[in-house]
Amino acid sequence: MKLSVKLLAVALICVAGVAQAKLQPHHPLVKARIANMETFRSNFAVLGNMAKGKLDFNATQAATAAALLRENAPKIVTTFETEAHDPASETSDAVWVNFEDFAAKAERLVEAVNAIDTTSLDTLRDGVTQIGTACKSCHDDYKN
Repeated sequence: MKLSVKLLAVALICVAGVAQAKLQPHHPLVKARIANMETFRSNFAVLGNMAKGKLDFNATQAATAAALLRENAPKIVTTFETEAHDPASETSDAVWVNFEDFAAKAERLVEAVNAIDTTSLDTLRDGVTQIGTACKSCHDDYKN
């Protein structure tokens, strides 16, 4: 009985290691996409948490996060221009089948990011809603 429990533990550790390895991208283009999207996500989270009241509103911190969104949003289209696949990617093949639509949705995100006003909590909330809507429209169609 003890041997089977040990074997099961070793098997679970091996499976967990393989599963973890699959989460790390290996393709350089996919790495770049994921890094850009993660930078975007983390800065949008700052704004979203302020909008939800999970973080105190801080205009300086909000402006910094918005500036990083403005820097990263235009990179979305360029990082997806070349089709590249990796097990760690959550990108649907539909991106490249419907690239014009994908690019148009990404451009709407850029417009929403450029329009965000971080000078007050109310204007921040409106901007976060617009950016979130743009993100969702793309994720609904192009993220697995």
